[in-house]
Amino acid sequence: MTRYPLVHCDFDDEDCCSVCREKNNGTYYKVVEGSEFCPRHGGAKQANKRKVEAANQYRLSVWQHRLNEFAESDSIKSLRA
Repeated sequence: MTRYPLVHCDFDDEDCCSVCREKNNGTYYKVVEGSEFCPRHGGAKQANKRKVEAANQYRLSVWQHRLNEFAESDSIKSLRA
């Protein structure tokens, strides 16, 4: 699990967390890259979830490629008949 630091920013910063802006308590943090929120408001979980989803998508594409190899194999086709 990757750790994301809390980076302070100004209210007018384009990377300011939207939840921090809504609360308007004077403490604003930058969003985690690849997320919509700062680490305090779930941005780290979002970023980690996207990394897991990307890894799952990669494994799925490898499996699909392997499955296609079996489907095109002459020896597998001879077993079907």
